[in-house]
Amino acid sequence: MPRKILILIMLTAILLLLASCYRDIYGCKRCEFFNATTVQCEKAACCEDDDCGNEAKCLFPGEENAECVSTITCEDNTIHNQCSVQNKSSICYFGELYERCSRCGCEKGYKCINDSCERYNTVILLVHGFNADHYAWKRFENWFKEDHIKNVYDVDLVPSIGNITMLSWQLSAKINNLLNETKADKVDVVAHSMGGLVTRTSINSGSYDNQINKLIMIGTPNQGAIMGEFKAFQLNETMASKQMSKGSDFMNELNSHLLNENITYFTIIGVKYNTYAVKHDGLVLEEEVRIPGVDYMKFNLSHSELINDYEVYRQVKRKLMD
Repeated sequence: MPRKILILIMLTAILLLLASCYRDIYGCKRCEFFNATTVQCEKAACCEDDDCGNEAKCLFPGEENAECVSTITCEDNTIHNQCSVQNKSSICYFGELYERCSRCGCEKGYKCINDSCERYNTVILLVHGFNADHYAWKRFENWFKEDHIKNVYDVDLVPSIGNITMLSWQLSAKINNLLNETKADKVDVVAHSMGGLVTRTSINSGSYDNQINKLIMIGTPNQGAIMGEFKAFQLNETMASKQMSKGSDFMNELNSHLLNENITYFTIIGVKYNTYAVKHDGLVLEEEVRIPGVDYMKFNLSHSELINDYEVYRQVKRKLMD
């Protein structure tokens, strides 16, 4: 063997040995590559196809030039994935995928502007309960002002012990007028007690036009009520008290409807009292407020205290700002 070739082979072997020594010194493992320029080990972009998700594969796994490349092949105008802020739908255009929420819409709380999902411009509407008026929200409104939240409105439903369906018509008119006056996209409703039932009835009506973004219900007897103030009118029973009674035709009809998938629901429950191992707020049982599948929060407060407590306000504000 010529001497020059032998020397070349020996030099190559030495270089390979040095490289392996460097790898040992710097702890290079699988999925890392040795960077001779900076004399250190660096993490590869991918080790195997599983690192790249379902619609991509790993080129040059574990090497310096490793990368995930898409395996999607598409035809123009086909839609891929679901539209959300994190994982926006895309449309195929000349073989490439582009975000296109105008074709798929956006997640709850967002609207599509120039094919980008942006938050709705909303106003807050406070809806009082049974035998009450907008003054019931005095403390909440003062706290909103202290926090410099100005887009807060209230409503008076008359008579507040009357037919819930008719009261829902008043609420629908108020919401429409409010959106026209403020030019807002949607309304976030915070409702106390019967006000939650009035709002749900409005949502279930044939005239509802996707105007509500969030519905936060405080002490609302979503499954009907069997105690407290609603039974105090039994000697002079009102239409609303009959409708709110557990097992009434009204409650059965209301709960026969599925929740609107475009609205974010949340309930707040008072559990100040415990009677025969049943927790309640003095008027509504804990189990009567809950709606299957809807998030909730419990407070050691009575029915009226729920809308006069700062911590409840703080949690409501947090839900509105989410």
